[in-house]
Amino acid sequence: MNSHRDQLKSRIKQLADLGRKTRVELNALAGKEKHDRRMMYVVTTRFEARHTLLAYAFLRGIPYKAVERKSNEEPSAFKVASILGDGERRPEVDTWLSGKETASQVRTRLGFPPLSEEEQAENLDSNLEAMTA
Repeated sequence: MNSHRDQLKSRIKQLADLGRKTRVELNALAGKEKHDRRMMYVVTTRFEARHTLLAYAFLRGIPYKAVERKSNEEPSAFKVASILGDGERRPEVDTWLSGKETASQVRTRLGFPPLSEEEQAENLDSNLEAMTA
């Protein structure tokens, strides 16, 4: 799984470099040509970059709402699952994107055993202590 994470990180860096290069090219253009090139960038590269970042966050167990607090356009669960290379994970991705995934579901998805009731109580106590300190 780490190699897949490394591949995603590499792809994210490639897309960021492409974005920087495209912005430099756009600064040299004007008029309709600039508009057309910008729209091509927005539709293709930006869409790909967003969904690659979401796939990376999914693999790391970061809640969707922590990644995108406000979004005007719903992400494609199909695209995220296809970037992960496993279309059968789409139901998991759908749940993750809805923001309804519980902490125990995240732990299970990442391959960690669920927390016992004692561990849950300890985590709750330590979180309460940190909040009151």
